[in-house]
Amino acid sequence: MKNQPVPIPDSLLNRLSTRARRLLVRERIGSCESLLGFGPDDLRRFKGCGASTIHRLECLQDAILQRYPELSHYLKRQKVQLGEEQPRPEDPANVPVLRRVSNRMPSTRAVSSEISSNVPSQWSILNRTLPEVFLCSPLSSDQDTDPGPTIGGLGIPATDLEQLRYTAIYPEDPIHHLCSVSLGYLIEANVTDDSLTVLFEAILQLCGLAGLSSASLASAQVSDAALYLETDFGSWETLRVPGLCDPALREVTTRDSSVVTWREVAKLTERTVIERLGFSATALRAIRHLWQLKALALSLLKSAQAGLSPDAYGEFHHLTDAYLRVALSAQHRKPGRTSERDFRVLKARLGLVDGRKCTLAELGSREKVSGERVRQVEIKLLAVCQNPQTLQHLRFLWLWLNSLLAAGGGALCASEIAASLGDALGWTARPSDEALALFIALSPDYRVIWDQPIRVVMPSNRCVNCMALRSTVSRALANEPEGEITFDKACEIMRDFCQSKRCRGIDKVTKFSKGFLISDDLPL
Repeated sequence: MKNQPVPIPDSLLNRLSTRARRLLVRERIGSCESLLGFGPDDLRRFKGCGASTIHRLECLQDAILQRYPELSHYLKRQKVQLGEEQPRPEDPANVPVLRRVSNRMPSTRAVSSEISSNVPSQWSILNRTLPEVFLCSPLSSDQDTDPGPTIGGLGIPATDLEQLRYTAIYPEDPIHHLCSVSLGYLIEANVTDDSLTVLFEAILQLCGLAGLSSASLASAQVSDAALYLETDFGSWETLRVPGLCDPALREVTTRDSSVVTWREVAKLTERTVIERLGFSATALRAIRHLWQLKALALSLLKSAQAGLSPDAYGEFHHLTDAYLRVALSAQHRKPGRTSERDFRVLKARLGLVDGRKCTLAELGSREKVSGERVRQVEIKLLAVCQNPQTLQHLRFLWLWLNSLLAAGGGALCASEIAASLGDALGWTARPSDEALALFIALSPDYRVIWDQPIRVVMPSNRCVNCMALRSTVSRALANEPEGEITFDKACEIMRDFCQSKRCRGIDKVTKFSKGFLISDDLPL
């Protein structure tokens, strides 16, 4: 008679995250033997089974083998041998090896090979857990019977708990599960710095440390390797980085964010940021932003190879000409090959000839074709220019535009954008509002309101979608005897409201734009 399958003990199931438990139920994996028969590739095929869930199920497999070693022949994946691969921090027996691995900084050759493919690289502090960074391990406890305090019991605001849910971290999960979650994964949850600090404190307390205030992080634990090793920037080095986006980085470079160039950013390392800002959520966000800038830099170099050189950003008309030629060249599938008639038609219909959009009849007469033929050519060419892959060549422009829109509350007058971009990029001739708006409208990430004054809106912006914010201004107007308030007063009212609600987006708003206030048809 065959032995009956061994059911997975409830004491082990209770240590899993909700998502992992639901996956086991959905896939009808109830026995130890069946679970051990799934390797990482098998688990990855299940719907909703990400890296975090796979890791937790592998931990469950290890726990099953510790309890039932006679089932080891059912294990499909190869067990990790000490010294071969970084062990999991959940197993206290592995901590000595873990510390030796964590202390080893990457060699120059290793860094250069990883930088070309991974953002952030595997050696980054963002790819390490908090116990790894502080060379500690969770205190041993009988987690089979008592999984310990839960994340929901830490007093984290409900909005941040909901954000954690999006990354498969649930309020009912024990805190010790966070010991195996990388710092970058926690940062990506997009919770407030206060909530991140609470999570950090709770993890360190599980490791026997009183918290961040008493824990010490040796600078040797953080890599001082250059992010841009063996990357030839050429003339990109002199381009300014738009506001550095992350205010914390200004403290590391210079307080005048308007003059920070890529040459200065390229000098920053993870250790520089940690030494200047200390180990904190703010510092980790700054490091993440450094890697995002690295990804942008690589895309800029790729765009330069396609024909959109950094010199093109020196003038608006140089930028538009270069982009249209790159787009048309992609249509012909031959570098540098474009149809001059197509080029002229596209420029005229985008208002790039004399600052206004040329009519079909005017352009047809000029090109000696019918207006209908011009319309057909325009539709075909716009589809090429609006291709998402082609639009990636303008990532530097979009980064600047996003930064400007965020600073104005998500909506700006085209004239404001033209002035700001002209100052930032050194344009000697500023484009017309219509031409700039038509060019920006190529991207689906923005919406143009063509009523005068022309406005550009970023629909994904938090402020633009905040009905409560606009209602606050409406109530303030209703309370005024004459039914009107000054623009500066309206900005003050909105900022006070956002700060009272502790809105995460208000730190990027330098001053709400008139384009935000005068529009009654912004998406709500």
